Amino acid sequence: MLTKSMLTAILAFFFAISMFAQETAVFDEANLTYKRGMDFFEKGLYGQAQVEFKNAFNQLEPVNEPSWNALKKEAELYYAKCAVNLKQPEAERLISSFMADNSPSPAAAKAAFEIANYYYNSSKYKEAFNYFSMLNPSDLSRPQMAEANFKMGYCSFVQKKFNRADKFFAEALSNPDGKYYFPANYYHGMIAFFAGKFDDAVASFKIVDRSRKYKPYIPFYLAQIYFSQGKYDEVIDYGSKRVKSSGVRKKGDINLLIGKSYYAKGEFDKALPYLETAARKLNKMTPEDFYQLAFTQYRAGNCEKSIKNFSQLTKQKSEIGQLAMYYMADCNIKLGKKSDARNALKKASELDFDQNLRIDALYNYAKLSYELGYDMDALSTFQKLSTNRKYGSEAQKFMSAIFLNTRDYARALNILENLPAEANTPKMKETYQKVALYRGIQLYNNGDLDGAIRYFEKSRSKANDPYSTAIAYYWEGEILHQKGKYKESKAKVAKFLAKAKNLRDLPEESSYYAGNYLQGYNYLKLKNYDKALKYFQATSAEIRRQSALIESKFVKTKMLGDAVVREGDCYFKKNQYSKSVKLYDEAVRKRYPDFVYALYQKAMVQGLRGKTVDKIIALENLAKNYPKSPYADDALFQAGVTYMEIDKNTQAKVPLKKLIKDYKGKSPLINQALLRLGLIAYNSDQYDVAADYYKRVFANNPEADESKSALEALKEIYVTELGQPEKYAAFLETIPGYKVTDSEKDQLTFSSAESQYENGNYTKAVKAFTKYLDKFPNGQNSLKAHYHRGESYGQLKKYDDALNDFEAIVSKGNSKYYLKAVEKAASIAYNIKQDFPRAFGLYKKWEIAAITPEKKLDA
Repeated sequence: MLTKSMLTAILAFFFAISMFAQETAVFDEANLTYKRGMDFFEKGLYGQAQVEFKNAFNQLEPVNEPSWNALKKEAELYYAKCAVNLKQPEAERLISSFMADNSPSPAAAKAAFEIANYYYNSSKYKEAFNYFSMLNPSDLSRPQMAEANFKMGYCSFVQKKFNRADKFFAEALSNPDGKYYFPANYYHGMIAFFAGKFDDAVASFKIVDRSRKYKPYIPFYLAQIYFSQGKYDEVIDYGSKRVKSSGVRKKGDINLLIGKSYYAKGEFDKALPYLETAARKLNKMTPEDFYQLAFTQYRAGNCEKSIKNFSQLTKQKSEIGQLAMYYMADCNIKLGKKSDARNALKKASELDFDQNLRIDALYNYAKLSYELGYDMDALSTFQKLSTNRKYGSEAQKFMSAIFLNTRDYARALNILENLPAEANTPKMKETYQKVALYRGIQLYNNGDLDGAIRYFEKSRSKANDPYSTAIAYYWEGEILHQKGKYKESKAKVAKFLAKAKNLRDLPEESSYYAGNYLQGYNYLKLKNYDKALKYFQATSAEIRRQSALIESKFVKTKMLGDAVVREGDCYFKKNQYSKSVKLYDEAVRKRYPDFVYALYQKAMVQGLRGKTVDKIIALENLAKNYPKSPYADDALFQAGVTYMEIDKNTQAKVPLKKLIKDYKGKSPLINQALLRLGLIAYNSDQYDVAADYYKRVFANNPEADESKSALEALKEIYVTELGQPEKYAAFLETIPGYKVTDSEKDQLTFSSAESQYENGNYTKAVKAFTKYLDKFPNGQNSLKAHYHRGESYGQLKKYDDALNDFEAIVSKGNSKYYLKAVEKAASIAYNIKQDFPRAFGLYKKWEIAAITPEKKLDA
């Protein structure tokens, strides 16, 4: 029979068996869940795997069996790894928490290793290095430790912490059979390469050259090292063989190194194909690479290609950039592209890395600027070189040429005046003299005569060039002549002639014969006809002598012809008419430009010889045959004047009217002709016709003397002859700017009446004085008008009217005419009118006013 205690023991046993069975079932379920998670993890299905891992470690809560704990840790670890792979925000926290909870332990080490690898494979080398560094070597196997060291070395390498990297590569470098032997040597070689430890680098690269993986990369680095060591033959020998091998990386760079090696050896023809191959293969080249490629093409004579590659360096502010621009300019010159060459030289001259090259570029830039017509650019550049030892002399020659060819003489002079003392050579002084002369001539042509003289004086102040000195004197003389300063001009021209006498090839406009011609005019204006004749004769003789050498048509025709005519004028002024006519005949015969003037002068000579008819015929023929000549109007005018001189006024009107009709608006003699026609009409008592001619003068912009003559004539006609002063005053009002005052009208009206009185035209006088007194009863001449009208009435025996005028004067009281008026009034009242009381009163006034005893006695 079972006791109570036995029963209890049996029940406990079966309960324990039941609980164990349940725990086994949980573990098995968790294990299956874990395995499903691993299956998903290995397939990269991290999201699904993470769910399974979470279920697994949740199923194992809160069991604390060691095996269950191990499974739970694995599930937690992989759960965290899934978070890392899924880049979940809490991933790093999960790993860190796992490591904190489980360190030190293989599981924690495994977690750190896994997360480190994850970051490593994700190229997050800083994070990877941090996790690798957390590893405890005692928790890792030898292969894992080797892997960790290599990867920490690589992480350091990528972060350019080369010294640290080399420490971690050390283990792998010492293990030729290890997995990381070749990679470690490769990166150790790179570190040595970067540090300039080329022997170490070569040793490592030669080891790596046995590796299939790294072999393609080694040729470039070895070639680069040889090149850096200046072992150009080794670069060429090694590189030219390896570059042909298949699979070799960076063939473009290797070709470039071979080309640069040949370039360094000065073997440009051999360098060229390698450099051109490199340019085709490489996406990017350094400025030095472009320069060497372009230079080898330049040396090979391939300017088109060379320019293309030199142009890659246009923005380089370096010695290479300066050289590139210089050689590119030379290429452009060879291709005839001078403008492009000029631009390149300008850039080269603006860089100062190579001073000698800069000076060469500056000089050639200036030369091309000069050749292409950029004179001011050339000038400013040559100015900088004017004191340079190498190019100073040539620069000054070019500057001189530019100064003399430019039109901007003012700027040229400013530059010359500011040259440094050492550049102020005799050549520059001579240039200054010439430029100042040209500036003077320029100002003369622009009408600035005073400015021109200043520059001619400046030119003479240098006195280096006798030609310039002489020419300056000539133009000073010309200007002074134009200013009417004939004596001063004469002195300047005399100096010119003295200097020019022994000079050849002077400009025709300032030649020796031109000087004689100008001097002739100086003396002509000074009325020294003997001297003037001498210089005009010298002018014509010199022009005839040099005719074959003279190119100017003006000189050979106009100047010569004018000198001949002026010779004739000099004889004319000396009253040597036969000689003057001979010269005028030459001018006519040879049809010199002024031959019509010669015809005119010949006609005037006929008049002086008393051959008036011949003079008139010659003048009329001139006007008829040469109506467009500047002397046709003179001929018509002189013909009219000559007819008037011989009292043939009717014939005189014909040429004068023709002059007015044909040359109105063209001739300055129109008003003179009108005045002459007015005079002819006046002398014929055709006062209205005459007045019309005189009035027409004012429609032709008369000179002051012409206006005066016309007005005096009109006044004579209207005031004196016609007694129509109001018409004269009315005409005056029509003249622009002319205002006739009341006082002037008073005087004109009175003068008209007075004129009739003085000429004994008493009837007209009475009428005119009456008109005056009606218009101006209290005018400034009213007393005189009463007196002269009274006198006129007396002459006409109209004594009553006379008495009224005289008494009117007496009634106004004391005046200039009082005594005369009272005497005449008393006489008429007593002797003619016999009105004795009236006469008594008048005599009484006369007695009182009489000044002399005799007059008092008479009264």
